[in-house]
Amino acid sequence: MTRHYPSFAIITALEKEYRTVKILFKHRTKEIIEEVSSSEEVSKRVFGEIHSIDGGIHEVVLSKLPDMGNLEAAVECEKLLQTYKSIRHVLMVGIAGGIPNLKKPKHHVRLGDIVVSKGVIDYGNVKLESLRYNKIIPRPKNRKASDMLVENAKKLKNISDSQKPPWIEHIARCARELGVTRPTKDILWVLERNENGKNLLREL
Repeated sequence: MTRHYPSFAIITALEKEYRTVKILFKHRTKEIIEEVSSSEEVSKRVFGEIHSIDGGIHEVVLSKLPDMGNLEAAVECEKLLQTYKSIRHVLMVGIAGGIPNLKKPKHHVRLGDIVVSKGVIDYGNVKLESLRYNKIIPRPKNRKASDMLVENAKKLKNISDSQKPPWIEHIARCARELGVTRPTKDILWVLERNENGKNLLREL
């Protein structure tokens, strides 16, 4: 039985996220599939290598959750850290939606952007500040992201500002292997209400 010593763990919630990340792996192992009695879905794991931009090689374990949710992610993270003591960093990777800031285009997230979080906000742990104004604020908790990973994300951003982003070729390879075509246009929609009080979507 081959022993693995991954330095990174990547957790995904959706099958499409799992399949996409797996394409980036070199020397992939056979998938480990675990049935979860409380869910119709299954948990999956696979090991592989990912090359860094400075020429290094990282062994990585990729995990697909049996279902979405904070609890499922926390349980899987704990299992990975207990099983593989070599893990130094855990990444939660996936797709997400965004709300554009139409007045400040440089501040909003558009289709294809890569977003790196500086921390985690637990929106399940909040308090009602004002009943009259329905003001809800999160209770502060120290859940900062890794300083080292945030700094490396900044370096990648600086590279992408001056030259072709290094991840473009990876996105193209994933699209080819998955047999999908990237949209050529990022369409923004505005929700408006007509004179009859009916909501309508208008393309900008």
